[in-house]
Amino acid sequence: MAYNKKYAELGESVIDYVNNREDAIEQGFNDVDGELENLETNKADKSYVDTRFNSIVESGSNENGNWVKFADGTQICWYNGTIALAATSTEYGSLFTGTESWTFPMAFATSNVVVSVGLFRVLTGASWGSVGTPPTPTSVQVRYYDIVSRTSGLSTSVSFFVIGRWK
Repeated sequence: MAYNKKYAELGESVIDYVNNREDAIEQGFNDVDGELENLETNKADKSYVDTRFNSIVESGSNENGNWVKFADGTQICWYNGTIALAATSTEYGSLFTGTESWTFPMAFATSNVVVSVGLFRVLTGASWGSVGTPPTPTSVQVRYYDIVSRTSGLSTSVSFFVIGRWK
């Protein structure tokens, strides 16, 4: 008899758990319905939509690259393309180095940004880049390295990426 009672109690516990989960799921659907009603009510209010759903508030491009601004204040800029390389003639151990400046396509609110140099390939691909100096809100100096000295004007494939705050 006690054996059956334990299973009956366990069964009741399982039923209570399932009922509680159903209540939680129903509450989740109610929350979503409420958000949709708020969105419908406030659809003319762009700031509500932007801040509630962290949407893109501005994007664009210019000769310096592309940018996207998000409602939460995040800004991302990037450039993928080619540049005419300055001379790579300064000896750096067994390598040669030079610098280029990248002006961001859209300024940031502060210099507290994260910059990444992805691709930096001159001719053979035996070259690479890195951040040369701390960035400003509008630009960063990129230092590049190569195994041979290069004259200026060579077409160089590059990609730069930066993320920070616009507000």
